[in-house]
Amino acid sequence: MRRKLPVVFAFMAILLICMTLVSCAPCSFSRIFRRTQRRTPRQKVREEIRDRARTNLRKRGMIFVWEKQGDFLTDVYLRTAAGSFVRLTQDKNQELFPKWHPKENKIAYISRSGGEDRLLILALNELSEAKVVAKASQISKFRWCKKGEALIYSTQKDNLSSLYLINIGAEDEEPSVIEKDARNLTWTCDGKKTLYFSKLPGEDEELKIFKVGDIGSPEPKEIESGFNPVISSSSKRLLYQYPPMSDDFSTYLLETSTGGKTDLFPDEPARRWFHDFAFSLNEEKAVYVYSPYSYYDEKGLPYFFPDIEGEDTSKTGLYLVTLSSRENRLLYSTPYVLDPLFAPAGKAIIFTSKVSGADSDTAINSFDLVTEETTKLTGSGNAYHPDVR
Repeated sequence: MRRKLPVVFAFMAILLICMTLVSCAPCSFSRIFRRTQRRTPRQKVREEIRDRARTNLRKRGMIFVWEKQGDFLTDVYLRTAAGSFVRLTQDKNQELFPKWHPKENKIAYISRSGGEDRLLILALNELSEAKVVAKASQISKFRWCKKGEALIYSTQKDNLSSLYLINIGAEDEEPSVIEKDARNLTWTCDGKKTLYFSKLPGEDEELKIFKVGDIGSPEPKEIESGFNPVISSSSKRLLYQYPPMSDDFSTYLLETSTGGKTDLFPDEPARRWFHDFAFSLNEEKAVYVYSPYSYYDEKGLPYFFPDIEGEDTSKTGLYLVTLSSRENRLLYSTPYVLDPLFAPAGKAIIFTSKVSGADSDTAINSFDLVTEETTKLTGSGNAYHPDVR
């Protein structure tokens, strides 16, 4: 009898395992069946939202636009601090210019489809779809303002631009007009309540920079002549270019409290090709691009001149300028670079560049200001429009 006991126990154990597998099989089979079912576009979106909500997205990271090789879709992705990638959008439209909310775990981006652009807000940790807050035939640019309580955006139609403000919290609120049907409209805002914009009022007139102290104010205050303004986060410093309609304009630094201004590149013969300026966190330095061979086209896509053989590109690339001394430093040498911005800690610069040896691929990179090493942050395909926090 004692010899049979181990056999009995073994038989009972096998029987218990079989019963457990049988009880779980329907769940497993139903789960497999659901996965093999043909999903509708709405089901795909909801599954994407659930997957996004399960992922811990509260850590700081980089959002960007990515068109993977063979995917033929342009979507917004998140690169986490650990280096993994999370797809945040999934549809047949072209997503562009994602921007982090200043405080909350939300992003805003433009979705382009046919003849209509939509400005959307997506909450990353909520089981909800993206919310459309504005529509237009072409939304060319947008920024968060009022500490994330509103968005400013500009539209373009028939070579004329308009500037709008939309409050986010209010339901069904119509955008308010800041400027309507302006020529050569360029603008910037600090994310709080300070807005600068410039426009060309009439024929053969200079561009003027107007300050709107309280965003949405109908009476802007004129402060300076110039265009392409870039404001620091504290609103104490403003970069702009002057004179307009010229092949020899330079970039000026304006101290907004005192009105003092400095020509940053008085002796640079190629200064008209300086663009894509961004302030450092302490506002003592700025990063910029020197290159006549790279820019964004009217659709918001990076364009690099395909044939520059014989051109002198030895000085083109990504630069850092110390604003007090006007000392310039070449960080990354290439004629194909865009989108520079400082990483949150201020010790690295994020930028977009063409992949060496590839016909058209672009990648987002990080340049470490301490080690002076460059690291590629994205995989194969086209990646651009980065934003970090």
